Amino acid sequence: RGLAWRVPMVFTGAPTRAHRIVLDLQGTQLRAPLVGEERGGGRACWHGADFLCGLLFLATLAMCGGLGYYASTLGNLTALKRVAFGKDAHGRMCGVDSEVKDYPLAFFTVPVGHPPVAGQSAEQIRQSLVAVCTRKCPHGSAGAEKSNATARPLDSCPPSDAVRCAWYGGNTTRLAFYCMDLAIFGDGASGTASVWLQDVRAAWTHVLAMVPVAIVLGFCFLLCMQSCAGLFAGISVLIAVAGPLSLGVLTLQSARSSSGLVRPAHTSPRDLEIIGYVCVGFGAFAALLAVCFARSLRRVVQVIGVASEFLIDVSSQMLQPICFVMVEVTVMFLWIVVFAATAAIGLEEGEEQKCLQVGNIYCL
Repeated sequence: RGLAWRVPMVFTGAPTRAHRIVLDLQGTQLRAPLVGEERGGGRACWHGADFLCGLLFLATLAMCGGLGYYASTLGNLTALKRVAFGKDAHGRMCGVDSEVKDYPLAFFTVPVGHPPVAGQSAEQIRQSLVAVCTRKCPHGSAGAEKSNATARPLDSCPPSDAVRCAWYGGNTTRLAFYCMDLAIFGDGASGTASVWLQDVRAAWTHVLAMVPVAIVLGFCFLLCMQSCAGLFAGISVLIAVAGPLSLGVLTLQSARSSSGLVRPAHTSPRDLEIIGYVCVGFGAFAALLAVCFARSLRRVVQVIGVASEFLIDVSSQMLQPICFVMVEVTVMFLWIVVFAATAAIGLEEGEEQKCLQVGNIYCL
């Protein structure tokens, strides 16, 4: 009841027709308190939990800033870059070091003229791989893995890696600034994550288009709730009662007659009778609840109608959740960055060759 009058006053400056009247659970009408008006106890309505939650939020932000400063001074942020950027066989970080500044992607390949990899296991192929910086992820063609490794275009790799700038014919997927052949690297989990990333990358336009569609559908839903909330509530109660009753009757008929429902395997007529009686009991119990709480259901319908009218009159309330989500995602991203930087304290870089032997993407 506090939010019902407080939110519209904050965002509109004056209560609208839907906000002046609030139905409490007793069915009475309450006037929305004016700005600055106090209720029982002599305390302003808007003080209390909001102030404490605001202090807690500020405290978490302060802690986040303190951890960030602590991590930036003690964390090995250079090694942390390896999460996104790879190093070539000469130890140069692709896209970062001056000699490979124009080659931001790292891929793992074999020298020019390497025998065909077709028929070899992933472990055997990984033993011959070396890391090379490139401008573009390589992609193979049908049957290319049955031929010797061929040289890529000269501008694809740094001049110092002309011998290594080759490809054996597989297909790569870009993950951050890596080009990974998922047929050679990673397990099922890594493959699933990369496929999910590719799906999101391909469908981002559809995801953005769903925002206005969701808003329009939301308004249509609210209009339906405002006009037909009682009808929808009645249909819901009817389904809750008639559904289990119908299923129970059909199950009992199937247990007592060979012409009823198809009996599941390994299920005796006695088991079906028990299931039928249980379903009938659920239906009867739902009917009893509907009768006992009929008055409460009517009040719920009234509350839904008032809430729908409130959201329709104050259209900004439909957009605020989207803004809140953007802020929340930003805060979560900030915490992830701080967490990663804190985890980099004492971090040391391992040997890439061991990761190649294991074939794990996260290790690389």
